[in-house]
Amino acid sequence: MSHMIPTGQYKISNVLYPNRYAHMSGNKEFVGHDVADIIKVEVTDLVQHLATLYDTRTGLYIGVDTQDGKVKGYTDPHVLQLSSDDGIKFEIHPKDLNDVWYLKDGGNWTFIIVEPAPISEGKYWKFDKVPDPSPALNLLKNVLGHLTGECGWSPHRIHLFGFAQGGSVVAEACLQWWHRELELSSQSRMTNKESLVCPLGSLVTISGLLLSYPTLSKPCETPVLGFRRPGELNNGALNAIRKGFSGVNVVERAGEGMPHASLREEWQPILEFGSEVLGWRPGAGLYEVRTGMLS
Repeated sequence: MSHMIPTGQYKISNVLYPNRYAHMSGNKEFVGHDVADIIKVEVTDLVQHLATLYDTRTGLYIGVDTQDGKVKGYTDPHVLQLSSDDGIKFEIHPKDLNDVWYLKDGGNWTFIIVEPAPISEGKYWKFDKVPDPSPALNLLKNVLGHLTGECGWSPHRIHLFGFAQGGSVVAEACLQWWHRELELSSQSRMTNKESLVCPLGSLVTISGLLLSYPTLSKPCETPVLGFRRPGELNNGALNAIRKGFSGVNVVERAGEGMPHASLREEWQPILEFGSEVLGWRPGAGLYEVRTGMLS
């Protein structure tokens, strides 16, 4: 029975320091960081546990520089061997070599080095599967295109709301929209035509973190409310959201799951956020939500 992981997208965490993930630094060297890069694993040989590792954030393959003992990013694929006795803890190394990835300590930005397998558990890595949001993102892309095209809706009147994986999907969809807007604006400048960059109206994500690490030329201007429970959306996840969006407000409430309809203190910040970003029309039966005004 093979203990090899299947092809897919993963976050790679260290076994000894589980809050440290493989993350490429600015000089293309990999470190242990509280924000995980999403790594696409392509299995090339199931029997020998061989695979290529592709960093989806930077567009580079992960390889080992045996000369200076570093894990680095490369434009060409590097085949690595993922050795494991149980399919949970893996040693990562070049084929048939004993020089393995090793994290010496749990500090943020600690370099992942390569050396002969030490006794320490810091040589082991876990591959945590990341859900593939592509089908849902493609659907949302089509919906947004239909609303702003055939229906003639203004982007700032479109508001996204999601819980858990749904929160992750709408956050990614919001960034994808913004990325396309920046590209269109850049193209229009090249043809001497001005094109406004139009963000979506707002985003509410409840217990939903980003599945990618944003690398935008300019943060998204869509206002964001992040609602979390204790232990959710750690500092790394919040840093990723704040890197992608310029205006982020985060609230935390005890409990678990979706905000409960009967608990005013849970829905209050969401309603207040909505009252600030949602459009309104004059008419009877409309009310503004303010702190202390609910009974």
